[in-house]
Amino acid sequence: MYTADSPERAGVSTFLQTFSTKGWAGRRGTLDHQTIEQVKVPPSASQGKAETTTCTYDSGRVVDAANRAPDGSEIVVNDETQSYRTRWTWLLVAGEWKIVDATTLTTWPGADRCAAR
Repeated sequence: MYTADSPERAGVSTFLQTFSTKGWAGRRGTLDHQTIEQVKVPPSASQGKAETTTCTYDSGRVVDAANRAPDGSEIVVNDETQSYRTRWTWLLVAGEWKIVDATTLTTWPGADRCAAR
């Protein structure tokens, strides 16, 4: 999904390593959704580069998968909701589109500001 040397791939790797080290797990939120707001593909296919802009609403939560609360329930590490607009840069590599960069343009903590699904 990512080019081998992309900053986004390195960021995802660090993110997953943090979860693994701390014993955390992600739980998908029931309201999560993503909309594609814009796609830009240059007229020259030889460039092999494109951009998309998405809006993502994240209602998921992070829990401690290694430990339980005294009452046996999951320990919630983070359950804050947010939406964010991201610009993704794609590169055509050996016939496959891969992400080379992702830039968060706007973040809305605690709100779903993405288009209705």
